[in-house]
Amino acid sequence: MGNPDLVPESALTGELGIKWTKKNVSFEFAAFSRNAEDLIDYVKENEAEKWQAENIQEVKTNGIEASMDYRFSARNFDQKLGLGYAFLDDEIKNSDFNFSRYSLNSLRHQVNMVYESQFFKHVSQRISYRYAARPEADHYQVFDASLTGNFKDLELSAVFNNIFSETYTETNLVPMPEFNFMLGLKYIFR
Repeated sequence: MGNPDLVPESALTGELGIKWTKKNVSFEFAAFSRNAEDLIDYVKENEAEKWQAENIQEVKTNGIEASMDYRFSARNFDQKLGLGYAFLDDEIKNSDFNFSRYSLNSLRHQVNMVYESQFFKHVSQRISYRYAARPEADHYQVFDASLTGNFKDLELSAVFNNIFSETYTETNLVPMPEFNFMLGLKYIFR
């Protein structure tokens, strides 16, 4: 439901980071803080009610992000191993609502790992893992994989998502699909 009494949001954000790269390794780290006032969110008191747009008083978010990539060669093909971590701490002040679609549902911890590899001339693969945890909610782990074949102007691909059919929700508490896959065919006309 809408709300004609909403006022504009305002926020002050600061971030400090560092990026370091050397031949095969890159590393990034950032710390940030955001103070938001009159943040607009859809909220409700109990599950049976409809979502109502409201200005929640103030949200202070502090967090860090770190990532590292390592590139190397195996059988004369480029390989990449990546690792990332993010932490968010939301402090919601003066909110009298029990349910929030956006502000109260952010991830507290998230870990991402990816391995991109190639062992044959025309075929590459990618395996990824993600761990995520929300405050006051269960955590989840998701594994994805893909296989891509490139043959001149033709690309064939297979993408496998949520391989172990983990039950979890994303933004706005939307349930995500269990195991699913996509097959792709791409041809470049020259």
